[in-house]
Parts: sequence; structure tokens; C-alpha cells
Amino acid sequence: DKKRRSDPDFKKKLLEKRRRAKQTNPGKKTQLPDLSNQDAMQKFFLQEVQLGEELMAAGDIDNGVEHLSNAVAVCGQPQQLLQVLQQTLPPQGFQLLVQK
Repeated sequence: DKKRRSDPDFKKKLLEKRRRAKQTNPGKKTQLPDLSNQDAMQKFFLQEVQLGEELMAAGDIDNGVEHLSNAVAVCGQPQQLLQVLQQTLPPQGFQLLVQK
């Protein structure tokens, strides 16, 4: 610990690491919309599906699965959505989604 703290680049590396984590995970918790507002639910659903697909295409499987699981949670017909996702997602991505 003393060696780590006495390293001249320690604080710079630590600040950079925290900055990167904050950029990739802003807030970490997704705020669900009002469940009684159908328009807000539909907008949230489409936004989560799109963001999840974009993140997975970019190689960020974990965050992509997180957003897709949010979409499944608010979906009116989750079984049909899961069938579509099973056909379109890579097998390891779909396994993570099912585990969530």
C-alpha cells in the first residue's frame, strides 16, 4: 500500500480510472417511466432496445444486456421479444440476458 501511494502517477491513474468509469456508467441505475403512462412506456421500451443493440454491436455485451433486460421487463409480451432476441443476439449475449 505504501509503495502504491508513494507512486507519483498513482493519483493521476486513479483520477483517470474514475473519470472513465463515470463516463461509461453514468448513474448505473435506469429510471423506469410511469407504468400507467403507455406513451412513456413505449418510448422507454424502444429506447432501451435501441441502446442495447447499439452497445452489443459495439462490443459492450454487459451494458447491452442490461438495457435489453430493461426492455424485456417493461414489454407487454416478453416471451415473443425473447424469441426474437434469441434469433438475433449472439448465443453468449442471449445467455446473459436470460440469466438477468
